[in-house]
Amino acid sequence: MDQETRWLTRYNEVKVFIEREHRNPSKYNLEEHDMLNWLKANRKKMNANELKPERVEAFRSDGGTDTVLKTKHL
Repeated sequence: MDQETRWLTRYNEVKVFIEREHRNPSKYNLEEHDMLNWLKANRKKMNANELKPERVEAFRSDGGTDTVLKTKHL
């Protein structure tokens, strides 16, 4: 599995979680902690303008997901 496939897999996992639970992953729930770390890392990259443009577009094109990211530059 290449890096882009892994990123898309995690993206879809987080997206489904947010749509189902109507909230961000919790730092207090161990099952959700990996998703939270992934979100935080991507949020940090996006705010530093280091996230690949196609990945930024994936967040932006996805309606409510970019509001969950709570980025400064959107």
